[in-house]
Amino acid sequence: MHVGTAIITSVLAMTLASGSVVAQGGATARSSILVAGSGSITWWKPSTSDSRRFTADMNPRVGFFIFDGLAVNGNLQYVRQSYQSGKSSRLGVGPGLTYYFCNPESRLHPFVTGRSLFSWTNTFWESNGAETRNHDVYWLVGGGLIVMLVKHVGLSTEVFYQWSEHDFAPDSSPPTSAELYGIRFGVAAFLF
Repeated sequence: MHVGTAIITSVLAMTLASGSVVAQGGATARSSILVAGSGSITWWKPSTSDSRRFTADMNPRVGFFIFDGLAVNGNLQYVRQSYQSGKSSRLGVGPGLTYYFCNPESRLHPFVTGRSLFSWTNTFWESNGAETRNHDVYWLVGGGLIVMLVKHVGLSTEVFYQWSEHDFAPDSSPPTSAELYGIRFGVAAFLF
């Protein structure tokens, strides 16, 4: 009987404590958790040839607020591409930091972010049966806004600059780099 009472008392205490945390905090308050992501599906066909490309791209992110407004993020990326001559898949993972300039209980959350991604790409060329592997590094800086639709969920818009370096293995080609500018839309959910 004492064990049952202890369990009920513990559950009641944790419930009351979590209620007081929610009442004091907000979306970007310390100890909140952010689950966010963006994705895209694109078809590409140049006007000068019959080559085509299909791309599906998913970018989930999880963040933990270590201070009010400052989140440490874990970023993932999965990209699948199909060409007439082959197909490729890319998997990436990396850390990031995001700072939100607002009251944690605000409906508008402007932010700046810096992220990195270390990825591995496998490409299979159907024409000759060859397979190549890339090791890529991405660095991204950006800024944007999350507009809260309800207390815990919002839509995000982000303008970004991305620099990347691509290392083709086992090919002896020197690494190449690329720059990308863009705007990204997504969904964000805050657990607090």
